[in-house]
Amino acid sequence: MEVLVQPMQSIVQIADGGPTLAVQPQTTRLDITAPGPQGAQGIPGPQGLPGNAAIGGLPVQITNPMPGDVLQLSATSAWTNSQQDAITDGGNF
Repeated sequence: MEVLVQPMQSIVQIADGGPTLAVQPQTTRLDITAPGPQGAQGIPGPQGLPGNAAIGGLPVQITNPMPGDVLQLSATSAWTNSQQDAITDGGNF
């Protein structure tokens, strides 16, 4: 649905017969859409090619992923996953 709001022209006139100011308002256009029910799901397309397993050019090596894991840069310059509970920073964590 489309709604057009067209205000009337405003005219301001000075009481002692001075100049008259006419203000031409702009037309405001509102597009109002109501979401309808979602249609049936289409047939999935073919799977794409595998992506690059790298972050910042460094390889990602994830083994046995668990909820709450974090990625760390290892001594071999690869991103590996570690359990968050196993990470310490000297007590300021």
